[in-house]
Amino acid sequence: MSREEILARRIVRDVWAYTGGQAGRWAMLHSIARRLVLSDHEEVDRAVKLAEAHGWLELNGLHSVRLTEAGCSLFRTNDKR
Repeated sequence: MSREEILARRIVRDVWAYTGGQAGRWAMLHSIARRLVLSDHEEVDRAVKLAEAHGWLELNGLHSVRLTEAGCSLFRTNDKR
């Protein structure tokens, strides 16, 4: 697994925790990045776009993200909060 995919999964997991595992609930990307102590905005943007390409997140520009059902299912079966 690439560093970018690991980061994408970390972001998806934190969006999952932040939203209570609810698909469709928006979260501000800067809040997620701050919670994960991520300061490289370009790296975060690439990871979020990768998560979107995998179908785990939906983006609203590059400032808001929300889980898809596929993103929720990554963590629903075994609670990894």
